[in-house]
Amino acid sequence: MKTPQEALLAHVWRAATWAWGIDPDVVTAYFVAVGHWKRVTPPLLDTYLGNASSSVPAKARARELAENGLGWAAWQLNQAVASKSEDATRRHLEEWVKKPEFTTKQKLSGPILITGNAEV
Repeated sequence: MKTPQEALLAHVWRAATWAWGIDPDVVTAYFVAVGHWKRVTPPLLDTYLGNASSSVPAKARARELAENGLGWAAWQLNQAVASKSEDATRRHLEEWVKKPEFTTKQKLSGPILITGNAEV
């Protein structure tokens, strides 16, 4: 199910891609922060103090964003967020404990957008 937030973010993604004049064949990425609080069972304790989120990318060529419309872009964001299942979240957390890694601007390439999520 697409949410109003995904529709808004899809609009931002499409508008930024158009405004930046990105070549139609260039792959763009929109990283959305997703919270881990509701994605693990049992849920994190109320006494947990710290950040419990990671980001997932939705990717599409600029041409796809222009030709397929707002609903299609929102669906790409929806599927990226939905891919962060409980199993995927647990794997991510277990791997991160073994090898902590932080995303920096230098590690990212190409045209990207990054935003948070209301459920973080």
